[in-house]
Amino acid sequence: IWIENLNTVLDDNRTLTLANGDRISMSPDLKLVFEVANLDNASPATVSRAGIIYMSASSLGWKPVMQAWCTRRLSDSGRPVEEVKLLQSLFEKHIDGLFVFMRETLVPKMRLEQVNQVNAVLTLLTG
Repeated sequence: IWIENLNTVLDDNRTLTLANGDRISMSPDLKLVFEVANLDNASPATVSRAGIIYMSASSLGWKPVMQAWCTRRLSDSGRPVEEVKLLQSLFEKHIDGLFVFMRETLVPKMRLEQVNQVNAVLTLLTG
């Protein structure tokens, strides 16, 4: 099972061992994030190596993630308040309509929660 191949990546040696025996070293600054529906096929070893956080998408939504990003943007990078407020207002004005467009028009290859889609956009904006 593919998730078991990640055990060595999740360990301190950070080396991915593929099924054919090839080994790929991961850089120290690489971060992996997986969104899974369940861990039915994961062994206790894999589960113990993963940091698992469960949050219901209906209780969180994308707005708290955006607000936290804006707060960090102001404090960490010293970006102008006007820039952060503009980005925040653009998100609040357009993102829900974009989600409606995506749901009604596009055929997704895999299901992603809205909060993860917004987080991906924020990561791209951060650079």
